Amino acid sequence: MKDFRHLIKNSVWIASSHLTENIKNIEKCCKYGAGAIVLKGTDGRMFQPCSRKCQECKFVYSFRGRKLFIKKHTIYSFTPNTLTCEFLSLKELEYFLSFLKKNYPDVLRIVNISSKNPKKFLKTAGILKKYGAQILEINAKYTTRYKDSNFTDNKEYLLHFLEKISRKINLPIILKICFDFGLLEEDFIKNVSKYVNGLTITDGKLAILPLYFRKRLHKNIEKKTCAIVGEPLWPLVKKYVPLAKRYINFVSASGGICNIKRAKEIMKLGADSVQLCSGIEFSGYKLISDIVKEVKH
Repeated sequence: MKDFRHLIKNSVWIASSHLTENIKNIEKCCKYGAGAIVLKGTDGRMFQPCSRKCQECKFVYSFRGRKLFIKKHTIYSFTPNTLTCEFLSLKELEYFLSFLKKNYPDVLRIVNISSKNPKKFLKTAGILKKYGAQILEINAKYTTRYKDSNFTDNKEYLLHFLEKISRKINLPIILKICFDFGLLEEDFIKNVSKYVNGLTITDGKLAILPLYFRKRLHKNIEKKTCAIVGEPLWPLVKKYVPLAKRYINFVSASGGICNIKRAKEIMKLGADSVQLCSGIEFSGYKLISDIVKEVKH
């Protein structure tokens, strides 16, 4: 197992989301003290087909529904209020990883990744490492969604998947698991501990913030983004972090951590890092620095 603790600047991370899918937001998160950026997920395609033809788009094959353009050497993107915009392409991630490595070398570079099979995952992992990724966060939600038809059980498939890649992977692996796919169970966490370097505990029961609530977003948040309501996530994250710590050395908590109080509480329960998303939407980027001051690595 590859140890990555020496790479961590601090335990306040930015979760894979619309906040980590463009340079503008990524740079703000870094300036306010984020210890790691978990870049928006990829499914391993070099380019993503796009049905929207924007004249400003410099990436000819950008993902459907996401407007992506470059202005004054800065890449901008916004995701409409829809769940269809799920992945970044490897070409986009090359740009983001290069930017982070050059401008914020102390910020840990993590990429959220999903894959249909172990072979494709290993190929993608090799490309991401070449681009500068330091850790891979496997998204169990999408990996199980596209699982091999020979497997009917999500837990069985993920264990098979991890067994195939764990001895061949050349980067640390964090597995992101949620309640929706029946993975937050003690037997699975115990079994998976021999294949991964860490777990991200979250919950798949997400609710997209309705358009009329956008006026409640913090003034320094781009109003074109959509926000994820964090409140429903908190009870399950708080429940399962202590369980995961019995078997996994490194556990990251993601979901409902919207203020300093919750960040401190989940760290006391055993979390090694906290991942922020919706809290930033409502409190602004200053929430990052406020929590960094209170939560020691």
